Amino acid sequence: MSDRHNAFLDTDPDFPSQSLGWIQLSNGQQMRYDEFVAKLFKRQETTLMKLHAALGVCGEAGELADAIKKEVIYDKDMDRNNLVEELGDLRFYVQAAQNCYGITEQEVLQHNACKLMQRYEGLEYSDKAAQDRKDKSAEAVAKVWTEEFPLAPAAHIVLNDTQLRAVDDTAGLEEINHPAKKTEGDSNVQN
Repeated sequence: MSDRHNAFLDTDPDFPSQSLGWIQLSNGQQMRYDEFVAKLFKRQETTLMKLHAALGVCGEAGELADAIKKEVIYDKDMDRNNLVEELGDLRFYVQAAQNCYGITEQEVLQHNACKLMQRYEGLEYSDKAAQDRKDKSAEAVAKVWTEEFPLAPAAHIVLNDTQLRAVDDTAGLEEINHPAKKTEGDSNVQN
């Protein structure tokens, strides 16, 4: 059982749309972003879904790089709407990968922060620290992750070819209402 807390799901009850991890649907309702991605991501065999997410990240990262290249190299004005679109597409596939592996947003953010705290003493960037990369010691990351920043239980999405389920590490599994398999005639919304 995990003791990780998922701040990605935390909301201000008065302003849920302004809280991290929630989006506003066209009908005015709110939905967690991980659930939104899980509903839209193409259902396939688990291995193919993982590959789809990884290749989606690669493709969208290339489109983001191209948008920035045009600004920096060709001195073209940045199209902010395109930049936001590419970041959103990239974020979609990152979330799909997280869903495939049952990884929470808080887990990603905290692990990255712990790694960088090990690398940059006092949270100060230096070229030497960037080159030394003292965070690469597994023991260093594990110590910060488990001893210095213990977290509370988390709920997160797990996506595979047979079911979509919410995992609450304190209460076991709770299935979300979503068809386990696509039926003939259903359409997939793809990004």
